[in-house]
Amino acid sequence: DLVLKEIDERHSHFTGALDSSRIDTLYFGGGTPSLLNPDDIVAIIKKLNNVGLEISQEAEITIEINPGTISPKKLDLYR
Repeated sequence: DLVLKEIDERHSHFTGALDSSRIDTLYFGGGTPSLLNPDDIVAIIKKLNNVGLEISQEAEITIEINPGTISPKKLDLYR
């Protein structure tokens, strides 16, 4: 919820500074983002789109994963 709030508060810093508001690369890293529920990752991506930072259909989206926090089922959900 705090990440979504921060996107709301800071998105204008990025939309005004970029030549294009289309995102071609999105990286979830630092800490252990694989502890997040896949639905949370989707919510972040949707929020970025909703504030005008469009994720392109061809975007490369990467998530840093600690092997101790992942399962085959969770990998399928992230995909």
